[in-house]
Amino acid sequence: MQNFQTFCQEKTRSSVNDSFTDNVKALFRRAKAHVGAWNPQQAREDFTRVLQLDHSLMATVQKELKQLEEMERNRDEEDKSKLKGKIF
Repeated sequence: MQNFQTFCQEKTRSSVNDSFTDNVKALFRRAKAHVGAWNPQQAREDFTRVLQLDHSLMATVQKELKQLEEMERNRDEEDKSKLKGKIF
């Protein structure tokens, strides 16, 4: 699993280079890839940039951000349940 995540992270870094920072479609796809590779902060940054460039995608980006927040909450709950009763 870790190798796959590393692969996805490398693909997302190389898929949109600095010359395409205003390409809405590429930024949206990279944001989705960040979500899949579990890079929520980078995903949020890309989704925010998409909104700055194209306000017509407001509903779509908000939907994606809500899903990301829900995924983060679920992940936090899973982590809490796994660590419950553990002493460090």
